[in-house]
Amino acid sequence: VPHSLPLPSSTLRDAFSSNAAQNPQATAIQYFDRSISFAELDHLSSQMAALLARMGVGPGDRVALSLQNNPQFAIAQLGAWKRAAAIVPLSPMYKEEELEYQLADSGAKAWIGLDSLYAGPAAAALAKAGVSNVITTNELDFATSGPLPATLAHSHKLHLPETADLVTELARLQPHSGHLLPLGLNDLAHIVYTSGTTGKPKGAMGLHRHIAFNSNVFRTWMDLRPGHDSVLGMAPLFHITGLVAHLG
Repeated sequence: VPHSLPLPSSTLRDAFSSNAAQNPQATAIQYFDRSISFAELDHLSSQMAALLARMGVGPGDRVALSLQNNPQFAIAQLGAWKRAAAIVPLSPMYKEEELEYQLADSGAKAWIGLDSLYAGPAAAALAKAGVSNVITTNELDFATSGPLPATLAHSHKLHLPETADLVTELARLQPHSGHLLPLGLNDLAHIVYTSGTTGKPKGAMGLHRHIAFNSNVFRTWMDLRPGHDSVLGMAPLFHITGLVAHLG
C-alpha cells in the first residue's frame, strides 16, 4: 500500500460510466442467481434518473433510501447521482419516530424503500415528514426467476396503489441525455446519519470527492483487480462501510 494516493479527478458516477462503456457485459452485481451487467445497471439507473426527473428531483435534492442489500440500492444511488441529487441511506430497522426525524431533518424530496417497510412504520413517517414522492420495491424484484433461496422464501410482493412501484415505473420510461445533469467533486454525494449517542443523530454530509477518495483507498488496500476480484456485500449498504467498501 503506498504512503499516499492522488486526489480524485472524477466522481464515482463518472468512474462507473467509464466501466460500463469499457466492459458493458461484465458483471456489476450478483444477487443470488441473478447477474446484472454494467450495461444493465447503467440502463436501470438511467431509467431511475428519468423517474426522479419526473418527480422534480434535481441538483442538491435528497433522495432517502430504506433498502436492504438489494440491487435497487445501487440503481437508486446511481440514478440519484445522475440527477446530481444526494442520497440519504436509512436503516430498515428504524421505527416511525426515527424515520420521520431523519426524513424531515434531511429535507428528503423522495423516498425509495421496501414495500414491507411502507406497510409498517414508513407510511405514517413519510406523511408526517411531508414526503409525497414515494417509490416502493420488493426484495424479490431482482431475484432469480427459479426456486427462491431460503433467505427470500417467505417474501411476498405487496400491492400498494398509493405508491409508485419501482419495477413497473422503470419499465415505462425511456431515458435520454437530458436526464443526466452535471456533477462535480465538491457536490453533495450523501448524508449518513450518526447513531445519536449524545443526542439526536446528526447528518454527516459527504461530498463526491470524499467517497471517491475513500473508495480508492479501500480498492488499493484490498488490491482489487478488474476482471478478477469481487466483494461479498456483508456490511449494510446504508452504512458508510457498505457505501465505500461495497458500492464504492
